[in-house]
Amino acid sequence: MKQFFSVLPSTLLLLFAAPAITLASSGDGPSRARLSARSTQPVQVFEDAGRTNLIVGQVAYPRGMAPAAAAVQFVQEFAGVYDVAGKPEFAVLRERPTDEGQVVRVEQRFGGLRVDGSDMAVVVGNDGAVRTASGAPVSLKADFVITPTLDAAAATAAARRATESAVESTTTPELLIATVGLAQPTLAYRMEVKVAEDEIYVTTIDAKTGDVLNRYNRIETAKNRKTYSANNGTSLPGTLKLSETSALGSDAAVNAAHTNSGITYDYYKATFNRDSYNNAGATLISTAHYSSRYNNAYWNGTQMVYGDGDGTTFIALSQALDVVGHELTHAVTERESGLVYQGESGAMNEAMSDIFGAMVEFYGQPSKADWLIGEDVYTPGTSGDALRSMSNPTAYGDPDNYANRYTGTSDNGGVHTNSGIMNKEAYLLAVGGTAYGVTVAGI
Repeated sequence: MKQFFSVLPSTLLLLFAAPAITLASSGDGPSRARLSARSTQPVQVFEDAGRTNLIVGQVAYPRGMAPAAAAVQFVQEFAGVYDVAGKPEFAVLRERPTDEGQVVRVEQRFGGLRVDGSDMAVVVGNDGAVRTASGAPVSLKADFVITPTLDAAAATAAARRATESAVESTTTPELLIATVGLAQPTLAYRMEVKVAEDEIYVTTIDAKTGDVLNRYNRIETAKNRKTYSANNGTSLPGTLKLSETSALGSDAAVNAAHTNSGITYDYYKATFNRDSYNNAGATLISTAHYSSRYNNAYWNGTQMVYGDGDGTTFIALSQALDVVGHELTHAVTERESGLVYQGESGAMNEAMSDIFGAMVEFYGQPSKADWLIGEDVYTPGTSGDALRSMSNPTAYGDPDNYANRYTGTSDNGGVHTNSGIMNKEAYLLAVGGTAYGVTVAGI
């Protein structure tokens, strides 16, 4: 399968990413000097808040070495570039082939525990050279204590207390080293606390104090085929209305959910040879008529769910092809990169769904396609508006540049708002234009 993209074109990196440092003239420490000496082309390091998060170069390893082994060896060999002492341990999560080689996704381990926020994507060429490494390992002291004070039951009780509504269920807590959004790595338990179908809170509990370190709703909202109706209730999946061999019926919302999920499947299959969201033929399950006057659509981890809208803010959300493409792309992102649905990673998650929702629309409805999101179902009484604009995010109050990003806590840390940054980037990549003094030639 061809990957969607690994490293963005240099013009877009200059426009939207942190400044690059050319190691050949940087005069940095021994690790950076050794990296520069080992690369057969000039090395660039990209930083965010003073922390290395992307290395671009060409460091060769023996041609017979497996790509996964080369990826791990690269990160260990140049851990000092990330200000990490010693050789961090890594587990290989998965590999994906590209035309040029392999993308190897690895995640750090410490004492057998998973280190949250440490996953990296390393591109290894067919020639055995590591070309890019995005992400970063976490610096941990050798004496970091991995024995919890609280047991799993106490952590679960703390997570349930943090949830105001009645709790339906919780998953088994995972003991890990949490880092995302924290000032320092912390031993913690993580679990999911289900309140309702559209409220599943990923909750991280300090394994020593029982304090809530982080909590967010992992349901990705938007504003293969078995298609159901919830009959304006909330029991999922509901009553089966259509399957792959069914003829469409008289229910417009059910028909649209079924048809649009099929178009989305066809787009991913024709464009990337991807067989459903998991690339293994998973059934596309959709439910229309969820709840009463429900102004939302979401992917819940196993299926798509669409409300009918209240007739003023939205009409039936399944009738927008870009919304359906958006929701199914959340499923792809969940399987491929697992972008945490909070803060900047959550904004990337949302942007990926907007981008491919738009691409699905250009594929399946080229006469109607545009760079607006949800325009077919949003505010039926007002023509020409939408939830978001990819070509001009600021028209709807969303930033189009990282310097102007939202940094508050609402909307899971601005996952929808800050998606405008990457959305504008994708628009410029496709169509071209000038932004902040940089001109991009569209492809």
